[in-house]
Amino acid sequence: MGDGYGIVYLVIYGGYLAILLLAVGIGILLLRKGLTAVGWALIAAVIAWSFGPPAYDRLVDWRERQAIDAANALPDTLSFEGQRVLVIEAGNTICAELCGDIVQLGLQGEFYWLGIGHYTGAVDVPNPDFAILNHGDEILRVVLGDPVEDMDGMRFAEPVEGATIPPFDVVLIDDNGYLRSYAPQLLALPEELVPRTQVARVLIKNWADPFTDPPPPSTYRSVAPWQDVGDFVFWPISRNDNAHPSLTRMRDGWSELLCAQAGPPEARDAFTYGFLCAPDSLDEVLGASG
Repeated sequence: MGDGYGIVYLVIYGGYLAILLLAVGIGILLLRKGLTAVGWALIAAVIAWSFGPPAYDRLVDWRERQAIDAANALPDTLSFEGQRVLVIEAGNTICAELCGDIVQLGLQGEFYWLGIGHYTGAVDVPNPDFAILNHGDEILRVVLGDPVEDMDGMRFAEPVEGATIPPFDVVLIDDNGYLRSYAPQLLALPEELVPRTQVARVLIKNWADPFTDPPPPSTYRSVAPWQDVGDFVFWPISRNDNAHPSLTRMRDGWSELLCAQAGPPEARDAFTYGFLCAPDSLDEVLGASG
């Protein structure tokens, strides 16, 4: 299968390059025959075709990055001590992503979780009132559980049965394409970048009543729209689709803030702390668990 794909790519790229070289060759032949204007025009057209669109892509890419960098805004420090925090994330596993990081690192605060992966709805309304948050019975309070023997002593977020759902001081949304349809204003991006923003994280303060009110502007946010840039020469058949900033860089920015507020060893999961905050300690943690 791999050899078959290689042959297909060789035929496509080789054939395309052969067409360009043939056009240049014809231009050179015309020059030798004294048709200078036509020959140079053909060569110039090939050069413009091969390098013009990719160069324009890079100019657009640079302008978009300026807008993305302006939209991204994280605090110098991030503390939830004494606050009630609702974490909304695109998943059905209870408190598994950003919420899991927060709870397993032992941050101080009172944390609640809501998954949005199993909700669907019309996306043709520009700014609905976030009716998803009307599902109060789906919101769970979560705390760090006891070590699990079958998982080498790892500790996970666990729901608290029968917990009352309070007003929230902070709402965190770990998004996977939901906001671009339901609340694009939270991304603080130019309109043309919103459809390409699959991954984002926003923090909202002063949301008076998230069960009925539309969200206010996000206080902090990380956005990573995808950008499409063509390769020089081969741009019609070879393009690079990358997020800016990279998804790793975006998540590392949040991990750095969370790690700075991690609880003491007895109040956190050692594996999560080692993985996110102290990779050099992982061997020691794994050795202790073994």
